[in-house]
Amino acid sequence: MVANYQRKLVLKQLLFTLLILIGVAYPLIAHCEPKPKSSFPEFSKLFPSAAVNKIPDVAHFNAGNSGFSLDRTKRKQILFKFDNADEVWVLKSVSGPRGDEFLRNDVGQVVLRINSLGGITIFNSSDSGGVAAELTGKSRGISPQNQVFNGTLQSAVDRSAGRFTGRYLQSVRIEVTGGLQSYLVYDSLERIADGLSQIPPKYFNNKKYKIKKVRLNRAPNPFVLLQDGTLEVGLTPGIGYSGRPSSAAVKLSILGAN
Repeated sequence: MVANYQRKLVLKQLLFTLLILIGVAYPLIAHCEPKPKSSFPEFSKLFPSAAVNKIPDVAHFNAGNSGFSLDRTKRKQILFKFDNADEVWVLKSVSGPRGDEFLRNDVGQVVLRINSLGGITIFNSSDSGGVAAELTGKSRGISPQNQVFNGTLQSAVDRSAGRFTGRYLQSVRIEVTGGLQSYLVYDSLERIADGLSQIPPKYFNNKKYKIKKVRLNRAPNPFVLLQDGTLEVGLTPGIGYSGRPSSAAVKLSILGAN
């Protein structure tokens, strides 16, 4: 009798211990089970990555009252053009902090800033705080330089010569040497005229800055330099718009000589 009673007591103790262990283990097991998916939108949808906001290789943007196109079909020659202007700018990509990208022109001025999410800010002038640009969609590629003009070399000079005659630019002689293509000469003369038109007239009242001749010649790298009344312009054929100075470089060649 005593032995049976002891066995029953041991079984009750074992059962009691087992129930305690089950009570402790169940919450731990339940805690380790995978939780059901949340009904909230995914984080990536709330904050899209740069890949989601990828800018097309040839894109059009609006910024305030102006629009512009950005052509990145050629990695080493990023092209930029305002809708209401003829000049095509060649921009260079430079990495910045926080994953930002800065696109600079040939004189080092920042034209565009692209943040890591694809947002674009345009800087219209050196003292501009920047204007946010809105992507409006894909755009047609910017025309290659060899399509801007298809006339003869003489007609290229004649067509642009009128822009070098005015109140402050009188009797300017244009010389072209080095067997340059007519489209390169035409595009270069137009950019030179654009740059000169942005310079305050007071500079041309000074004999030091009088321009009597514009001379275009072949050079290993494009350049522009005012020296002894002659605006020397070096052009590099075969590399598209990169082969001539921008209007900003022309302007700097005069203002920087002060």
